[in-house]
Amino acid sequence: MEKFIAEQLKENFVVKVFGEPYSVLKLDLAKENSPSLKQFGEGPWLVKVVGLKTAGACIKLDKPKFLLLPGSGEKADDCGFDNSSVLMWKVEKDFSTLDLQINPISIGEIVNDSEKGLSLSLKLKEPNYSKGVFTGKVEIKAGIFGLKITENVPIKGTITEGGSIKVYEEYIGPFLVVIVLTLETLNRACAEVTVYYSGFSANDKVCVTF
Repeated sequence: MEKFIAEQLKENFVVKVFGEPYSVLKLDLAKENSPSLKQFGEGPWLVKVVGLKTAGACIKLDKPKFLLLPGSGEKADDCGFDNSSVLMWKVEKDFSTLDLQINPISIGEIVNDSEKGLSLSLKLKEPNYSKGVFTGKVEIKAGIFGLKITENVPIKGTITEGGSIKVYEEYIGPFLVVIVLTLETLNRACAEVTVYYSGFSANDKVCVTF
């Protein structure tokens, strides 16, 4: 009876995890000297988890989860996984691990995402056109890879209705900023801004009626 009670208590605190191992992650646990990594014993394995058993109940996941689990697992003996390639891990309920999101992606998609990484937003403020001269300020916000700028750039140029002129080309921090002013009508102007950074570029346009 005591043995049965002990087994029941153990089952309430231990979870069987069923999955297919992908690989062992090569970590020097002694060098890392991290208590959170030492729980993985011989090394954390990346496992495609397809089911669990807790408190006597078998749970099959609708969508597999990729978890880091300790050791290489053992032959599954429960929940219908007995005669399959699925292995089993036994961990305590309070065992902390990582839930990794793994999705197929091409290198080209990564490149495209990086190219989209240069963000740019604009405001054209304090516009004024008098005696053939336009003045104003362009608020520029740009950022990529954690680098950010926010700058109010004064612009001034002699321009006629329907004309366009380059009014600014300077570096602001690591970014090269080029501003082209267009006077669409005598009371409407647009500023087109292009920002360059290490092979990346972003372009935007802002217009204002005054």
